[in-house]
Amino acid sequence: MPEKTLTLRVADAYQRDVGRGIARVDPKVVDELGLTSGDVIQIIGKKKTTALSWPGYESDHGKGTIRIDGYLRNNAGVSIDDKVTIRKIEAKIAQRVTLAPTEPLRIVGGEEYLSQILEGRVLARGDYVPISVMGRKIDLVVTSTTPTARKPSSSRIRRRSLSANKSKRHLERSRGSRTRTSVVYGPLSRKFAR
Repeated sequence: MPEKTLTLRVADAYQRDVGRGIARVDPKVVDELGLTSGDVIQIIGKKKTTALSWPGYESDHGKGTIRIDGYLRNNAGVSIDDKVTIRKIEAKIAQRVTLAPTEPLRIVGGEEYLSQILEGRVLARGDYVPISVMGRKIDLVVTSTTPTARKPSSSRIRRRSLSANKSKRHLERSRGSRTRTSVVYGPLSRKFAR
């Protein structure tokens, strides 16, 4: 059976949804695609990204819109009022996620904080993830995931694995002043990423 896809118009997310990795989809479209809250959808613009699907507000019913924040728009390579195609996909549970800052950065003792931010998120290689450190927004880029997210799937951070196994982070110097941060989950949590 062929995958069902629909084309929607991009609208700005409401402030309460910014930075959460969710897409508010027109309730009529939610019914057509058989989506439920928390399903993983792929958003295809100039680039591909993933998000958690949440039903849109009643005021958006029948308008054919998807409300996504600036981070998801950037990850999809689109702007407000552009058209995107969405489809439901299956995500793999991430065992390891490697992040790189977009600017020189040193994080000390941030394992639990990063775990809270990534908990329940859907991530794919190349996605930008915002974090707030002492009132300052910093962007991290997903450089890899284990298992490798193959299109059309993506990796999802499992809530239970984070609470049962604490994450470890290993900072190492790479070229220039860039720092690579590896966050390790699940059975690998007792080892440092290399």
